[in-house]
Amino acid sequence: MGVVAWHDNSHFVKEPIRKWELERRSHLNRLIRGLEIDCFEQLRVSKSVFFKLCRNLQEGDGLVRTRNVPITQAMVMFLHIVAHNLEYRVVHLDYYRSKETISSQFNNVLRDVMKVSEDYLKFHTYNLEGLETIKWSWFENCVVALDGTHIPVLVFLEDRPKYRNRKSNVSTNVLAACGPDLRFIYVLPGWERSVGDSQELFNFHHASARNAVERSFGILKEKRWNILRTPSSFDIKTQIRIINACFVLHNLIRDEKQID
Repeated sequence: MGVVAWHDNSHFVKEPIRKWELERRSHLNRLIRGLEIDCFEQLRVSKSVFFKLCRNLQEGDGLVRTRNVPITQAMVMFLHIVAHNLEYRVVHLDYYRSKETISSQFNNVLRDVMKVSEDYLKFHTYNLEGLETIKWSWFENCVVALDGTHIPVLVFLEDRPKYRNRKSNVSTNVLAACGPDLRFIYVLPGWERSVGDSQELFNFHHASARNAVERSFGILKEKRWNILRTPSSFDIKTQIRIINACFVLHNLIRDEKQID
């Protein structure tokens, strides 16, 4: 809607420039074309990782630009939400988009991140030369560590007993396998009920290699995606997909050698 001004005390004149559109573009450019630190602090990825992610999701029948929302803005809004666990109403003020548009774009990006998950969550051939092999020597010919973590979730009141863990918090269990390069090769989120701590899941009493997966969990939850630290307002199915997507993004970032 244009800005209306008086002209000659008798005519209305529409201003051709819409301020909100300029501010939207300015905000987007400041994040992805401005200082590297601004992009990293707000989106938790470097600019090079951001643009690679946009390119990868466009391949094949992936993410496409809509009539009014460019792919870069859809990706920025998605990353901003998962990085800081933001509500749509907050993002609405930053990007001058309706909550309906933000919701639609968020789910589009989430869907396409899930499409490429098999490309990033897969086994790699590891060269252990130069690594602290004592960490991996407990299991002959084994180069991955397996562990579990709890991710807080929001569920309906009647479903809470199924998701309540040993500390009486409502969470979902996530089982993941990680290599010495801190990349995940397998992720299984969505377990109901507490199955105890990770030592009850798998006995790694003598496996100091477990430190690798614990470190990766720490990067995911403490340094990067705040949406994994506190319950979000999404339905439980969407929350599970978001958890998966965060692991995919973690691996893409590791591939780009971004320093954590």
